[in-house]
Amino acid sequence: LRAVADSQVNSVDFSPDGRRIVVGLHDHSVRVWMVSAGRQELCLQGHTLWVTSVCFSPDGLRVLSGSADKTVKMWNLTQQAAEHTMS
Repeated sequence: LRAVADSQVNSVDFSPDGRRIVVGLHDHSVRVWMVSAGRQELCLQGHTLWVTSVCFSPDGLRVLSGSADKTVKMWNLTQQAAEHTMS
């Protein structure tokens, strides 16, 4: 997870199956990592300020992220895109 060191880590959560982690960063991104491989799987961008909180959905198919830009985004990990933005 060394590549995360370029930005402040604000929030981390394990997927329900323990295979992935999601990280909310000060660089406005949400990143998903494969734990066993130690590599980044996805970089989700769309927030305009730093990400303050992240969590996986119970089924592990989506991630919620909250940001200092006063929005919450629901990310579909299969589509690699935000499904909903709430403000």
